[in-house]
Amino acid sequence: MARDLRKNQKIRRFGTVCSRLPGILAQNSAAGEALFIAHCDEDGTKNPFSKLLSAGTNATLLIGPEGDFSPAEIAGALAQNFVPVTLGSTRLRTETAAIAGAAYFR
Repeated sequence: MARDLRKNQKIRRFGTVCSRLPGILAQNSAAGEALFIAHCDEDGTKNPFSKLLSAGTNATLLIGPEGDFSPAEIAGALAQNFVPVTLGSTRLRTETAAIAGAAYFR
């Protein structure tokens, strides 16, 4: 699932990533929001999400489905200027990752 987390902490569910990701990427990239993707792939450097999100920032955080994003989905997000982030040192269930991500939007 991908979730769009906004400053007012409303959460909109977008459905499965594979069918909706291109539209989400185009819409939020054009809106000038801060763009983040939390995935489990170990390639590359990921910064802690808590360090990159500043107060009052409108942002989109993509959280992968069970089993994580596919390599193509990760590459597509990175090509659209999404910044890879980590939500912590342990692998989280999708539902828990969404809650953890939402907790940073205060």
